Order: sequence, then structure tokens, then C-alpha cells
Amino acid sequence: AYMQDNVSLDIYPRSSLGIKKGITLCNTVGIIDADYYSNSSNDGNIGICLKNTSNKTVVIKYGDRIAQGVFRLFFTSDNCNTDNRRIGGIGSTDKLE
Repeated sequence: AYMQDNVSLDIYPRSSLGIKKGITLCNTVGIIDADYYSNSSNDGNIGICLKNTSNKTVVIKYGDRIAQGVFRLFFTSDNCNTDNRRIGGIGSTDKLE
């Protein structure tokens, strides 16, 4: 998912997934920074981790719609400026070149 430097992609579970099936995202909301794209660890491929909070087996089939993304503009504070590039995937904010 390519995006401009001042944009994030927020991933949310579809409401019907939680309400009807008891499935949530493990981290509740996935926030994907612009520098997640095209790094050596994942080349921008997005994965999500789901948790079944029900006591029933839930089958998710190929093509089922389970999440949705929202692109958002954001701003950073002046003291967070860096010229470093991210070199990892999930949880890699502090892993910089």
C-alpha cells in the first residue's frame, strides 16, 4: 500500500465480523505508516491478525471481506524529524537504517 509521507492507512475489522462472529483484530486497529511500503522485510504487503472471542469455530473463506482501510492525513511533532528509513515490518518503528 503506497501512500504519501503524511498519510497513514488505518485498518479496522468490519463491524459485522465482530457483531455476528465475535472476531476482532488482535491490536484493535492496525496503523500502517507510509514507510511500511517497499522496505526489505515485507515490500508493503499487509497482514492482519484476528482473534476469535466466541466459543464457536469461525471459518473465513478466501474472498470474505474481513477488514477495511481508511487513509488519514496526520502530522508529526517537530522533534520527531528523522532521515532514517524503516527496515522492518510489523513492530519495526524503532528499527531504522
